[in-house]
Amino acid sequence: MFIRNCDTISIEQKEGWLMNDKLDKINPIASWIAALSLIVVMFVSCIDYNVFNREFFTTQYTKLDTAEKVGMTKEDLELVTDNLLEYIQGDSDSIMTKITIRGKVVNAFNNKEEAHMVEVRLLYQGALKVRNFAFVAFILSLFFLVLRLKAGAFTLISINYMKAAVAFASFFILAAGWAYVDFDSFWYGLHKLIFKNKLWLLNPETDLMIHLFPGPFFFALVFRITLMFLFVFGLVFLLAYLYLHHQLKNFVPEEIEDEE
Repeated sequence: MFIRNCDTISIEQKEGWLMNDKLDKINPIASWIAALSLIVVMFVSCIDYNVFNREFFTTQYTKLDTAEKVGMTKEDLELVTDNLLEYIQGDSDSIMTKITIRGKVVNAFNNKEEAHMVEVRLLYQGALKVRNFAFVAFILSLFFLVLRLKAGAFTLISINYMKAAVAFASFFILAAGWAYVDFDSFWYGLHKLIFKNKLWLLNPETDLMIHLFPGPFFFALVFRITLMFLFVFGLVFLLAYLYLHHQLKNFVPEEIEDEE
């Protein structure tokens, strides 16, 4: 009976060691998932915040003198903007609304513009789904690592976040540089990459949207998003660096601990 118990314990121990070994192999994968997911959450959140910032729209409309150039009142401009943003967010069923342009009551947008905004709405909703999925992945990965490594989880995530940050920042800076040097080329290339058709190629003779949101408007929006993201992205990088520096500074090798 005693021998049987010993054999049972021995088998259970072996199974436990094998399971622990398998879980150890998951640790670096989970840390990479956490690091990359965090970057995705930050990036999409910066886009979401700025794209729907009414104050930004008002500032740009004033700076670009949009209402006067288009020939509409500021009230109608605000109405069109609110309706457009609410539609993208899923709070409105259509972008169509009546406004007055140069004394004539007309539909704010035509069918081509409406079709393009359907694509933009789907793109935005898809981005939110990606962000939500990334957030869940980050929380689950963090939870797993904390259970496995306790405080060591933050060390591993910090290391891999900094590695991922260097690669992502290199690509991001190149894209931002392209936009700064030749924004029209950047914007054209981005749209060709995102959209499968050419509904986004608007005609200034027939499409109001291109007058409401000209190149300078999107230039300001893109760089507002870029600056906010780089700030948050860099702040997390700095915190990761400081945390690792603190851990390294207070690290005591096991041999020294044993001697003490």
